[in-house]
Amino acid sequence: MTIAIIDYGIGNLRSVEKAFTTQGIDAVVTDDPQILNRADKLVLPGVGAFAACMNGLRRHGFDQLVIEAAAAGTPILGLCVGLQMMFEEGHEFGVHRGLGLMPGRVIRFPEGLHVPHIGWNQVHLRRPDHPVLSHLTTLSSTLSTRTTSNQPTRPASLVKPSMASGTPRSAARDRSSESSSIRRRARQPA
Repeated sequence: MTIAIIDYGIGNLRSVEKAFTTQGIDAVVTDDPQILNRADKLVLPGVGAFAACMNGLRRHGFDQLVIEAAAAGTPILGLCVGLQMMFEEGHEFGVHRGLGLMPGRVIRFPEGLHVPHIGWNQVHLRRPDHPVLSHLTTLSSTLSTRTTSNQPTRPASLVKPSMASGTPRSAARDRSSESSSIRRRARQPA
């Protein structure tokens, strides 16, 4: 089984690779389209602003590669901004088109909230029996630094942390219910 971490010039690549290594899982960081196309699973990392990450992904031509992989049923793990890019659009420093793998958008936190939000958030497992989450016995809180919130149009979130401000957000999504729209998106030019 090949797990490929997509190197599009942005992201915490070595940290992601090391996280897999500490769990005894081999993963390769690569910008080689052939390796990415042959991978059994893909990891889409991202750090920074939505638009900058999308531009980096497009500049390498990996936006269409990710869309086609999703349409073919390849599991894709989006981390941080990588997860955000999987939505239809991001509203950070303007409105920017995402990959459209999941319906919804990423919006800035409402006025009046302190941003960036830095702190520990309570976590609520909506689907604790999901294969990605079933091995977790305790997951009460996560540390995050955020200025945006994922706003899915369908309530398919797996994990929903509630911020200290009381504003819930989606932190993990299962795109399997979105498969027909992903196949349509793969046929459209990016």
